[in-house]
Amino acid sequence: MEQGKEENTPLSKEEQKATDMTTEQNVFTKEADSKEQGQVTPKVEENTKPIQETNIFGQDLETPVTEPKEEQKVEVPQEEKQTTLEKKEEQKQVEPQLNVEINKDVQIVYEYKPKKDYGIWPILAFFILIAGIIFALPSIQKLVNDYRNSGVSLNKNNNTPTTPPSSEDEPKEEVTYFDFNGDTTVSVNKLTLNNFSKRSENGKNYLELTVLNKDNKAYNYEDKIFIELYNENDTLLSRSLLENSLSVAASSSNRISLLIDDAAYMGVAKFLVKTIEVNDYPQINLAENLKDQEVLTCSIDNKKNIYTFKDYKLVSIDSTLDILKSSYLDANTYASTLANYRQTSATYGLINGISSSIVDAEDGFTLAIKIDSKTVTNSDLFSLGDRTLYEGDTLAKKVAFEMTSRGYTCN
Repeated sequence: MEQGKEENTPLSKEEQKATDMTTEQNVFTKEADSKEQGQVTPKVEENTKPIQETNIFGQDLETPVTEPKEEQKVEVPQEEKQTTLEKKEEQKQVEPQLNVEINKDVQIVYEYKPKKDYGIWPILAFFILIAGIIFALPSIQKLVNDYRNSGVSLNKNNNTPTTPPSSEDEPKEEVTYFDFNGDTTVSVNKLTLNNFSKRSENGKNYLELTVLNKDNKAYNYEDKIFIELYNENDTLLSRSLLENSLSVAASSSNRISLLIDDAAYMGVAKFLVKTIEVNDYPQINLAENLKDQEVLTCSIDNKKNIYTFKDYKLVSIDSTLDILKSSYLDANTYASTLANYRQTSATYGLINGISSSIVDAEDGFTLAIKIDSKTVTNSDLFSLGDRTLYEGDTLAKKVAFEMTSRGYTCN
């Protein structure tokens, strides 16, 4: 044979059998590999071309080789696909998105902004609000008191009825009037009132009557009993509080005089006797001084009482009584009167919570009494014999209603 040419030597039967077995084993191995790949990847088209393999004798053999046309794809199980999709959806929900709306040449961009963290400011604002409410409480209380104590104008005779008019749905109270004359007798509680009359003296008008105490103990006018005078047309002319500086002893009687005005003196034809509870007294509205205290001034003739209240409860009384020299016929009588009032002033000064003095003037003198209503006791006040001096915390409406019923002018 020529040099450089490959010689083809025929194989023996044993060599050919070994070669065939090797080829079959390679083909079997490749088919097994292809089957395993077919379980995870789809089938792809294959192109075969001969490649060189050498057998055990060094001879070249042609064996078909598979070449994939495209990349193999790994098939993902359905559960993993679903988990991946859910994660993507969560990312879409969490990540802020920009929504763009286009209207011709105008582009509007809506941007998602997370909620602001205001920190401590809401808590601070809450405490400021609470502090403001606490600071305003005194003013609120004052407004409430003004509302509760409003609606009454004070005048000398207080002709306004104390009870509101009845509605049509409520039964009207039947009123029985008493004729004003000396033969009329009225029983109220444990008292008997009779011998009614009227008197005018030194420019003053008085209602007079006899008070009989049927009880076995002294009567100190604890009950708030009022006598109302009416004319023939049932018009209220005046209202007087039944009281006297002196108590009525057990099973005894006193003759008392109550101040009335000219209209009542001239027009009285009948009267009523009634007990009025303090809760039924009309409310009042008072002006305040510079200390935010309510002030009520009541005066009659030469006497004046100034009542000071805090939240419409009595805290102090300033009382003055002017005595004129011209009221006495001679100097000796005036001097005796002055000496008596000096002694009275000294007695008042010994009581805890009361200060008193005599202020001299050219035309007379003034007895000035100042009472700390929070300090003085009720028994000490009662010992003074002046029922216009009230105990501490007395309601303003009580003082006003009763003082006007005594004939005082209050404002």
